[in-house]
Amino acid sequence: MVEKKYIPSLTLYSPSIRTRETRSILGNIVAMGSDYEAIIMNSLYDSTRESIKEALFSKSPSSDILLIGHNPGLNDFVSWICGVDSSSFDEPFNFNTGSVCVLQYVLENNAITFGSGQILDGIHP
Repeated sequence: MVEKKYIPSLTLYSPSIRTRETRSILGNIVAMGSDYEAIIMNSLYDSTRESIKEALFSKSPSSDILLIGHNPGLNDFVSWICGVDSSSFDEPFNFNTGSVCVLQYVLENNAITFGSGQILDGIHP
């Protein structure tokens, strides 16, 4: 993330021990700006496509948001926002532990909708 200059202004993460540890490690590695904010969201624990959608929608669409969460919710959300039906065996991105998927999405009718996003980059450790 540092090498590619992916610096979030906001981090949303679940209250699980593993995601709090990940957020702490990233906070020590990635230089955060003075306006940086990190928010624990209970709805991201055991996340689903809907809880991820709601978490992102609840924040400013202009934010560079880092979301730290759990699978299979992340795979499902990325597939859905990229326009891949959940019944398909094709996944546009497969998360491993420590993977980062950089997404860009557009709000359509003031909502995050099926197919409104695209993957810009993927990082696998």
